[in-house]
Amino acid sequence: NDLVVGVLLGDGATTNAGSAALFYGGSEVSGVLGLDDADLEWSGPTGLSRSGATPVSGQLDADGRGDLLLAEPYGASGGRVYGLLSSAAWSGGDPADDADLWISSGVGDAFGLATALGDIDGNGVDDVLVGAPEATGSPGEQSGELTVYLR
Repeated sequence: NDLVVGVLLGDGATTNAGSAALFYGGSEVSGVLGLDDADLEWSGPTGLSRSGATPVSGQLDADGRGDLLLAEPYGASGGRVYGLLSSAAWSGGDPADDADLWISSGVGDAFGLATALGDIDGNGVDDVLVGAPEATGSPGEQSGELTVYLR
């Protein structure tokens, strides 16, 4: 099994951009590991974008191999969630470069600060749940928002 971890204020491409690190499974994934030990690392392109805030793995395409969901909730143009299918060759760096699909929102709602995968509709493919805790409802109220994307 592989391990993916999020580093909310990691210094990847730029200071405090946030990052997600992937460690391939096997006997090497044990003990104390640092980001330098990661096999791949993705980082947001701008400072404080919080890329990799909540990385999750699951089945986006039902091929039996683990896929990844990476988020960038405070991106310069708004929150964004990236889906990376395991069938592709990943290179790390900017998650947009490895993404097979992505979902975005407006600036200021922290879209992607909470993410989850689960087969809600029972079709064998994980559905995508994305939280935007700073989304506004009635004028002046931060009500938050949860969006479910059935696949």
